[in-house]
Amino acid sequence: MINNHEVFKALPSLFSDAAISINDVTSFAVDIGPGSFAGIRTAISTVNGMALPDKQKVTGVSCGEAIAHELLKNNQDKTIVVVGDARRQSLWYAEFILKDGIITISQDYSLTTKDEFPTLIKKETIIATPDWHRLEEYLTTATPKDSTLISKQSFPTAETIAFLAIGNHARPALPLYMHPPVA
Repeated sequence: MINNHEVFKALPSLFSDAAISINDVTSFAVDIGPGSFAGIRTAISTVNGMALPDKQKVTGVSCGEAIAHELLKNNQDKTIVVVGDARRQSLWYAEFILKDGIITISQDYSLTTKDEFPTLIKKETIIATPDWHRLEEYLTTATPKDSTLISKQSFPTAETIAFLAIGNHARPALPLYMHPPVA
């Protein structure tokens, strides 16, 4: 994982390791969140900066949708809830289903409390989080017994972000904020 302040130092070696030049890239895809405010803003700004000189296309893909895609591709007709720490005493979550090979969002991104979250989970749901390090203790006890908890940190891969950006899962490359700005 690259820290926000190290991203520009890392870019040349990332392109070199992939055996491509930035001039070979014709469009960009970026994770738009939800997630770390600074991390998402840094990623989107970096990609927009790389795309600007040649006016290349920049597409956004939500973190939850990419995680759901990775976990559902072999679990036809299952429901997955991706949940994260929204700070301010709340959780963000979204629900996805794979039916006939197509992932759809069945409950758009919303905020909830930790007390309310378990009541929102349908039977036999798969639950995953990119915030395992912060939510492990909570999710281990709050996950309904008839659901499956992915007991590790779930992150989308670059391959999945790119795949979804090419398909019909793309969004504008704008941060997916869960809270209104704080004055």
